[in-house]
Amino acid sequence: MSNTMFIPKEIIAGFNSRTDTYTGKLAYVIYVDEKGVKRKEHSWNGWKDDKIPAVTEQNEAVDGFVINKQAGGGGYSSWNTRRTTARVYDPRGWEIEISIENLLFILEHTNSIKGKGLEGEFVYAWDGKDLVLLPVGCEDYKNSKEYSHIMYNKTSIKAKDLIIGNTYSTKNGEQVYLGKYIDHNLKVKKKVFYFMEIDKRYGNYVRRYSSVSKKFIKDSGEKHESFDEYFKKLDSEISYSPIDETKTKYFNITEKDIRLDNWNRYVTIDGKEENIIVNSETKMKQYEENNKRYGMSYNRQNQGTSVEGYLKLNPRKKIVYLESGFEYKRLGFKDSYYH
Repeated sequence: MSNTMFIPKEIIAGFNSRTDTYTGKLAYVIYVDEKGVKRKEHSWNGWKDDKIPAVTEQNEAVDGFVINKQAGGGGYSSWNTRRTTARVYDPRGWEIEISIENLLFILEHTNSIKGKGLEGEFVYAWDGKDLVLLPVGCEDYKNSKEYSHIMYNKTSIKAKDLIIGNTYSTKNGEQVYLGKYIDHNLKVKKKVFYFMEIDKRYGNYVRRYSSVSKKFIKDSGEKHESFDEYFKKLDSEISYSPIDETKTKYFNITEKDIRLDNWNRYVTIDGKEENIIVNSETKMKQYEENNKRYGMSYNRQNQGTSVEGYLKLNPRKKIVYLESGFEYKRLGFKDSYYH
């Protein structure tokens, strides 16, 4: 779950009859966004029973929610590993399904009292496409409330207001501004905005934008503590620091370098990067015998070549560097890699 969710002003509940609910009906809740658009309306229309009138409510903080039966296995009070969602009673007269992640988050921030329900008030929020029942007493509610206010008032950070090193909030997370520099990956070289995307799950990575219009909604107001580390990572970005051919190093490959049983690495031959398999003499003879016996015809590059034939091609190892001095790729080495 994101710590910045959208809290709409208006929600709409459509219903389907369910005998396994307290109220006899399960709700599918959608919302009206800041542009007046009903989100997920198509799937909502396909799911709900038109015979049961939909209900429109202001998305105000409400107390009286009760954890009910889970969907996906188990009974009302049993724990079951097949459980994928939990049912929650809304005091306005319907039940909804929330994710187990949402349920655990709720229980981290409030108590569930048997016979009384969940303590405190809640609002409906959306984390991307996912409905979240959000306790108003948590920090995420404050952040989401502020974010939603910005979305409704259509305020965003302008390019002229960006400050190098500061953290800027987007709808889906945070990014640290690294500066505006030439993008060498573009056919027509021009300056773009460089940011470091903060991604705790998959790792941080550099993003580039030609425009930041309506992209960022909040400025942290201070330099990020890891800015120097993030800026240094630009040196490994080929868009920021292009390949410097004058720094490229070549190394001859000798017979000692080659593992006789299927040595298979990209190297440079006549200035071109190629991948030719090197096989032992025994394996090469097997190929030739199979050709004669079974009438097989092998592609020479796929079949490979002998060590002697390979060395005649004058293959060379290669190390490529960027202008920053960063080692960008290695070819022909046991620890070869490519960024």
